[in-house]
Amino acid sequence: MINTKIRMEIIEEMKPLMLFKGMWNVQGKNLPGAPIDANQPLHGTQNVTILGNNFLVAHWNYKFVDNEHFGISIIGTDNDSSQPKLHLFDNGGSYRAYDLKIEGNLWTITGETERSTMVFDKEGNTYKEHWEIKLDGKWNPLCERYGTKETVTNKENTI
Repeated sequence: MINTKIRMEIIEEMKPLMLFKGMWNVQGKNLPGAPIDANQPLHGTQNVTILGNNFLVAHWNYKFVDNEHFGISIIGTDNDSSQPKLHLFDNGGSYRAYDLKIEGNLWTITGETERSTMVFDKEGNTYKEHWEIKLDGKWNPLCERYGTKETVTNKENTI
């Protein structure tokens, strides 16, 4: 169904997601279960902005020793559901969809073949993220990432 109403303020379901808005410096490593660049360190950035008042858009770029992984993620709710969703598109040609459950500063991200927990500190300035991948019906460690938010002054950080 096409939405004929334009939301002029951030809806209640989106307010917990605002914790993620901003520019993040990201460090971490791929773990043994990673199908590409296993056991390699990574570093990069993630810039999370607001699209209107309904969605967050994350542009991310992670560099490994010999490789690069970049793309966009779109996070939000639709008019028919208050359950947040995460949609990811990357330079490998992949598209993945996840359910997102938020309990305070703990985010649980669940997809068919990948899942993650993401824990923010109380101020929303750092996060720790642990991903797993399902291979041959079994969950395996995929990667760990740690984000630190850059301090941005006089910038709205919206699209």
